[in-house]
Amino acid sequence: MSLEIDADRIQLIERCEVEEAEDLFQAVRAHPERPVDISHCIWMHSAVFQVLYYLEADVVGEPADPWLCQHIMPLLNRIDQPVQRETG
Repeated sequence: MSLEIDADRIQLIERCEVEEAEDLFQAVRAHPERPVDISHCIWMHSAVFQVLYYLEADVVGEPADPWLCQHIMPLLNRIDQPVQRETG
């Protein structure tokens, strides 16, 4: 299983498949004070991302996958990147 619940955090490890989404949902709802550590996550199913995003989980750690770092972490951290428009 790629989901581990520790005393101080919830961890997503290696490949986080769709089957982990329901367990993750229950874990975050039961322990909203615990951050979700994704530093050992190498792949995340969109259902897992949706759970993290919907519940506004406190996501910590930098995932091992560069694509997750570049495209998913800004969304999970609610970092808005304003659209740059040319003035002319």
